[in-house]
Amino acid sequence: MKGADIEYSLNLTFEEAIFGVEKEITINRHENCEKCRGTGAEPGTSPKTCPTCHGSGQIRVQRQSPIGSFVSTTTCNTCGGKGTIVEKPCSGCSGKGKVRKTRTIKINVPAGVDTGNVMPLRGQGEHGSNGPPGDLYIKINVAKSKQFDRRGNDIYIETHISMGKAALGVEITVPTVDGDVKYTIPAGTQSGTMFRLKGKGIPKVH
Repeated sequence: MKGADIEYSLNLTFEEAIFGVEKEITINRHENCEKCRGTGAEPGTSPKTCPTCHGSGQIRVQRQSPIGSFVSTTTCNTCGGKGTIVEKPCSGCSGKGKVRKTRTIKINVPAGVDTGNVMPLRGQGEHGSNGPPGDLYIKINVAKSKQFDRRGNDIYIETHISMGKAALGVEITVPTVDGDVKYTIPAGTQSGTMFRLKGKGIPKVH
């Protein structure tokens, strides 16, 4: 069976989400015991085939009812569905075949991510039982900016100028994620007018 998946919530600042960042995260997961290599049996011994289910991990149960008999399949009680029985359990994992480990993983968060984005890291989840490991899913949470208003990949800011400057025109300093830029407001600009600075928004992921 494939190992279970793990979900991890990663908090980023507004700037980290825009420019991308390398992060180190710490997760706890079950891994195969190094001593028995996941078998659960003490080194030098091996698990035995379950005599009840003959290695299938399941048993068929027949039940009688007023309208006839029914046959159902259920997990074997003797081996717990593993199909094998460990006669001499591994001292490293108490026969479980798995041990809990704390791992630190480096991840590269691409530029442009936003809250709700999920980054899958294949094979970084829980180790499976004779199967591949699960996956690690990084759920992104981005803090709000006090200065900028993000809408998709665009950034909005609101700037206030006097009626006189709007009538005559004025050069203002506009803050952007790449630094301040100079922009000339033309004469006769009305309140609510929107100007666009091309390329000063947020890059698309990938």
